[in-house]
Amino acid sequence: MPELSSNDIPFNRTARSKGFTEKRQILRVIEDLPHERRSTPSARTRHLKAWGVILLILLCLVMTLCSSKDKGSIKPRSSSASPISNEAAKADHHYKQALLLRKEKRYPEAVNAFKEAIRLRPNDPCIYHNLAHNYEEMGVLNEALAAMNQAVSLGSSDANHLVCRGRIFMKMQQTQNAIKDLRAAVEIKPDNAKAHHLLGHAYERAGNMKEALNNLKRSLDLEPGNKGFLICYENLQKKMGKS
Repeated sequence: MPELSSNDIPFNRTARSKGFTEKRQILRVIEDLPHERRSTPSARTRHLKAWGVILLILLCLVMTLCSSKDKGSIKPRSSSASPISNEAAKADHHYKQALLLRKEKRYPEAVNAFKEAIRLRPNDPCIYHNLAHNYEEMGVLNEALAAMNQAVSLGSSDANHLVCRGRIFMKMQQTQNAIKDLRAAVEIKPDNAKAHHLLGHAYERAGNMKEALNNLKRSLDLEPGNKGFLICYENLQKKMGKS
């Protein structure tokens, strides 16, 4: 093996140290390389972020349009429903006021309140029905009949309207009209004791005693505890010579 001279030794040490230095620099570059890549976003990442921003903007626009449409659709409903609800409330107010005035026998004031309720709610048969009662209690039978005609026209399937109009016809001495209405009432509602009772009196006035007694008995069967029905039935029996 050849011997190294003294001049070779320093040279070799210097070369080795230089080689180590270069290796360390290379390692540092390699170690630093991932950090540089992570700190610098790639083109794909930049594209994804850009698309994300675009989608977010589009979503905001869609939500804004939807909310504006909803607001536009709500306003017409509220504006159109408000007058109707106000008129209904006013009609109820006048109707209740009219009933109270009638109860207090303040009939002319009640008429005005009923008419105002009818103006606001012209297709309600109950208002006409009670207006007819108000006129009937005032003794103004023509007006009572006119109002009850409206009630019957609007609620022809209600037996109570026919019963009350039949009673008005009885007071106006229109017996046949009374019989017609009362018969229609018992056909609609066979268990209407008041209708049978009035029909019995109408038949009695018309001279048909058999039908009169049958209807008075029917009213008493439906309301056996009604003393007025019992008295009328017994009086007709006595009149007919029956016990």
